[in-house]
Amino acid sequence: MAKLARTATRLTVVAAALAAGVALAPAASAHSEKKDEGLADIFNQSVNTGTLRIVGDRAFLVDLGSVTRTVDALGRGLTSPSAVALRVADPDSTPQLGDYSCLPKTTGNKDFTAFKPVEIFQDNDKGRVQGLFFVYRQVNARQVFANSRVRSTQFEICGVGGSDPSKGRTRKVGLGITYPDANSTYKIGQAWQTGATPANYTMNMEFKAEYKGVEIGGGISQTPASKLMGSISTPVGSPVDHYARNAVNAWWQDSCFDAWHRCHKWLGSGSKDFHGTVVQGLWEFNDPAQAAAAASGGFRVSTFNDVR
Repeated sequence: MAKLARTATRLTVVAAALAAGVALAPAASAHSEKKDEGLADIFNQSVNTGTLRIVGDRAFLVDLGSVTRTVDALGRGLTSPSAVALRVADPDSTPQLGDYSCLPKTTGNKDFTAFKPVEIFQDNDKGRVQGLFFVYRQVNARQVFANSRVRSTQFEICGVGGSDPSKGRTRKVGLGITYPDANSTYKIGQAWQTGATPANYTMNMEFKAEYKGVEIGGGISQTPASKLMGSISTPVGSPVDHYARNAVNAWWQDSCFDAWHRCHKWLGSGSKDFHGTVVQGLWEFNDPAQAAAAASGGFRVSTFNDVR
């Protein structure tokens, strides 16, 4: 049991604003791939991370940091990653929700807790990246094992965010959430949207509780362009992919990723508008020690972005 508790202490929410330099499908021919390599653009890829803690009825982030590297159009690193510390937001401040939110749509009960949203925000000469994370907990959710009196604890995490470039163009932006266990699955629900990008879209997820489950609705507004994607793995190589069995990821990407030209600026690919996405995940813990460890520093959040 102690081993499980230690594992749960590292519960991770990876929320990601991903405008990232990623190698795409193979070129249509050796000639076109050679042409791509000769005309490769340079992209700035950043990954911002933080650790989410729940204390009492509040959630906040610690250990915020950012790693940036330069990649080419084929996703190959051109520089060594450089790391900087991000400023921790004032825990008493209220994030600006803008046109998106992840909020309860139904009435809860005494066992349901909605924690204050937490934020990763980065502002530099390339633009702004924001990730907002809404954490909800349902204790006494359900009796999973017939011969046990212990009732499970569920965490529903909804992430919204995106990238708004001030220079260059965004190629990919998204969010991800994971629980860092590669050996056992604690995720019991996931939601993201795929396909053509609507101007406004919403998603709903409901707690798998036996009594008065609460529906969480997440939505975002943006300029329609290209498409939304989702997966249990991140769209860029990341250490969190080791925990893909407990992960959800969602992102917006420019349509140039489906073409042989690989998002070159001379073709006008990428977007100067704000783009983002919504992702939701539901994790369940049948052991009280695991649930307590998960709440007290187990989650991490991340945002990813790539601007050229």
